[in-house]
Amino acid sequence: EEAVKILFHMKKKGIYPDIKCCNYVLRSCANAKNVEQVKRTVKLMKDEGIHPNETTTNTLIGLYASMGELQVIDQIVKQGSLSSNSFLALFSALPKFEGLKSSHIEKYLDVMKSQGIPGTPFLY
Repeated sequence: EEAVKILFHMKKKGIYPDIKCCNYVLRSCANAKNVEQVKRTVKLMKDEGIHPNETTTNTLIGLYASMGELQVIDQIVKQGSLSSNSFLALFSALPKFEGLKSSHIEKYLDVMKSQGIPGTPFLY
């Protein structure tokens, strides 16, 4: 929570945070499972035109996976291009979900293929 306060204090002083600063705050909030502060930080990023990167995406996937929030992860996947590392983070989190259907995994694989992310037959 303190890290988010610092971001807003910086903004008040005319010092605008960059993606690295925001990712640091996101990771701190995610590690503390403080979803409200994660949402505030993501909103600040949107408001300031700071575009999420691979680190942002992986942090959010890790947080929401640890909470069993598959619908939120679906929204993250729909929002745009994920890197191969993002998909690795996603696939490593999937076993945590009870009742996960193979069709859901296939959907993620289809998104991955459509984005041209290479894989091996072992992955697919």
